[in-house]
This record gives sequence, structure tokens and C-alpha cells, in this order.
Amino acid sequence: MQNKNSFLGKGWAFPPEFSHNDNPTRMSNYEEDIRQSLVILLSTRTGERIHRPDYGTELYRYQFEQLDLTMETMIKSAIEKAVLLYEPRVSLDRIEINKASIQDGILIIELYYTIRMNNVQQELTYPIYFDSNR
Repeated sequence: MQNKNSFLGKGWAFPPEFSHNDNPTRMSNYEEDIRQSLVILLSTRTGERIHRPDYGTELYRYQFEQLDLTMETMIKSAIEKAVLLYEPRVSLDRIEINKASIQDGILIIELYYTIRMNNVQQELTYPIYFDSNR
């Protein structure tokens, strides 16, 4: 019997894991596959992928900028553009930027999105570390 969420797809888990068992590659399914896809998208710098040079975001460009309202708007816009172009399985409901840990070198980005195929709402918390020791 086919899983009711199978239309959401599956892919390699991130980070990739391999074993010598019957299933040598760990896969991620459904909502988890979408969540991991968003993490990969946010973690990839534009130009980093040779065959898809426009894939990713430019979040790293804002690392040394003063985090004011203009900068928050630019960060949100970069994320919105990337999700719109490269993750068609979701519609982005809102993005919140949490600056509570900014003094510790961490900016928390919270994405609230809806999976288009089943209208399920999800949340992703994505930290950006400005401290090079992390």
C-alpha cells in the first residue's frame, strides 16, 4: 500500500549517510525531505554549484552589516526569492528574524511555510553563525 504522503517525494538525507546494510543510502521522506531541501538552499551560497550557479542565497553577504530594518528586509527578500525559485513544493507564509542571540554571534531565521500538496503548515528554524569557530 502506498503511503498517503508519497506524492511529496523523497531524496537523499542530508548530510548523506551510507551503510553496508540492505539500504546503503539513508533517504528522507515527505515533509522531512522538504525541510532538508530548505536547509540546503539556505546553506548554499549563490555561485557555489557549478551546474546551477544561481542556486542558493546570498545570506553570507550580510554577515558584517549592521542589522537594521533595511538589512532585515534584504535578508527576508533574499530568502523569499530563493524559496520561490527553488522550492516549488512550499508557499512561504512569513519569515521572522530573531536577534536575541546576535551578541553571541547567532542570528535565528524562522521560516513559516505551507506544503502546497497537502496544505500542511510547517516551521523551520535556521541559525546563521557569525562566529567562525562554529
